[in-house]
Amino acid sequence: MLHRTLALTLLLLSVVFVAGCGPDCRLMCEERENADCEGDNDVPDCESECKHYQDLVTNAECQDEWDLYLICLDDLEEICDVVPEPCVSGERCKDPKCDNELDDLGDCFSDYCAKHPKNNECESLFGGTPTGA
Repeated sequence: MLHRTLALTLLLLSVVFVAGCGPDCRLMCEERENADCEGDNDVPDCESECKHYQDLVTNAECQDEWDLYLICLDDLEEICDVVPEPCVSGERCKDPKCDNELDDLGDCFSDYCAKHPKNNECESLFGGTPTGA
């Protein structure tokens, strides 16, 4: 579960997108990369990632979950607060911000990708399903 959450967090950090007046995916991707959050990985092609995620949100009918996650991200003062801190088993570890919204979005994606594992977005973003990420 933690591995899935971390993988989904890292991917979603790179692809925040809302049509209209919300945050721009590529700008958020650049902000994340400039922040150099510990445990975060570089995104090879922000434009491609953004397109795939918007397609997945649309196809999976996860717009409500996506919007709630974006609202949470937009309210953060520090983008790195969304990245889980490295944690040793048995330690009390700080929960990342927006993890409840991320879990809801991940569940929505998982449900869709379990039914449509060959969907281009499920394959390219998660290797088939988010639970396998």
